[in-house]
Amino acid sequence: MFRGKEREKEPTNKQTGKPIRFMFMCVDWLCTCLFLQCILNITVMQFCVFQTLT
Repeated sequence: MFRGKEREKEPTNKQTGKPIRFMFMCVDWLCTCLFLQCILNITVMQFCVFQTLT
């Protein structure tokens, strides 16, 4: 009985593992995009400030 329950749990764990991995991938992608956007914004701001000063 106990072994049967363990066997039932295994496929569900594998099924739930996929969306979690996909979610982490999306979070990773979002973080890198936000990070790149921040760098871009800072460089653009510095460029604008530099142009207004000169």
